[in-house]
Parts: sequence; C-alpha cells; structure tokens
Amino acid sequence: MFTVLGCNFHSSHPPEAVNLYYYLFEWEILVSDQNHGELEIIQDPKFILYFDKANSHCPTYPGCLTLKSSDEKQILDLDPSRKSLWDQNFSLEFKDEKHGYQSWLDPWKNRIWIIE
Repeated sequence: MFTVLGCNFHSSHPPEAVNLYYYLFEWEILVSDQNHGELEIIQDPKFILYFDKANSHCPTYPGCLTLKSSDEKQILDLDPSRKSLWDQNFSLEFKDEKHGYQSWLDPWKNRIWIIE
C-alpha cells in the first residue's frame, strides 16, 4: 500500500524556495540546505513539500501544486508584504474564469493551480 507523503518541486536554490513559500503560506520549515528543502504543509496526516536541486543522483523537474479555495482572493489578496512576494515571484500562466481556475508559475517553473 502506498500513501502520499508530499509533492516535489524543482529549485536551483532550495533555501530561497523554502523561504519564499514559508513567507507566503507560513508552512513549517523542516529542512533547508543547498540541495534539499522541506516544508510541512499538513501536520496530520503529514504532507510535505520537497524542493530539490537537480544533480546526478536526483533528477528533478518542475512540479505542480493544487490549492482549492472558496474565494480566489483568499490566495491573491495577501497582506501587503506577502502580496509583494507573490507579485515579484509568480507569473500568471493561464486563467479560466468560466471554470474558475488559474495557474501560476514560480521562478523555477513550478506550477500552482488555484481552483475556486
């Protein structure tokens, strides 16, 4: 039996990626070093967001994270300091107003889907 432990994102600099997501979403930092980073998104059951720098024993590719919200402004209407981080680091890739979803790319081309 398999259980989902987390999801993997690529980063050229894991500590920078971990800090960005920590400041935006306030997820707990578990590990942050030059090649690997971990953020605990959910405590029970534990769900971890991993950031890895590609190397010979760890090929990584941009990842995907899906967040569901009853109101898209909950994510995009962040307080001013976090809104500034979002605007500087994420770009809108696609928005479908009819179906209520959009995708955003971070600096490493990881995708965040926001579903209303």
